[in-house]
Amino acid sequence: VDYSNQDSVQPIATETSSGLNEPLLPQQLDEGESPKTGDHQDTIENLEVNSDVDSNQMEMEPIAQPPEKTTMFQHVILTLGIAGTALCLALLIPNISVVFGLLGGTTSSVFGFILPGLLGRVISSSTSQTCEAYMLIIGGTVVGIVTTLVTIYCTFSN
Repeated sequence: VDYSNQDSVQPIATETSSGLNEPLLPQQLDEGESPKTGDHQDTIENLEVNSDVDSNQMEMEPIAQPPEKTTMFQHVILTLGIAGTALCLALLIPNISVVFGLLGGTTSSVFGFILPGLLGRVISSSTSQTCEAYMLIIGGTVVGIVTTLVTIYCTFSN
């Protein structure tokens, strides 16, 4: 039995001893036999998939491929590259306030304006909300660019 597409399993409503209709999944029953009520200890082996579903629909494509295993050489090269870049930036940048200015200007505009605008665009249903979302995205981009340029200008003007 293939359980790859469990959306195709149709529940069967049965009356239990309490008088309430509770949905039970189809079980492997002899023809003409009705589902048992009150027996809730069914296992996955007793379930069957609806045979009316086209077999092409049951094939599921993977959403994402598993990441490739990195070798020790790749790990060492990546680590040395990150550490070397950080060392070069630390030697070249005379003041830590430049780093804080660049990070603060970019991340505050991204998290304060651009990300909420993108999320609003995705979940909005009306045209006015979509327009407001685009205004946030454009305004956040402008704020991020301006703050980055001001930080760079102040760094080189001194």
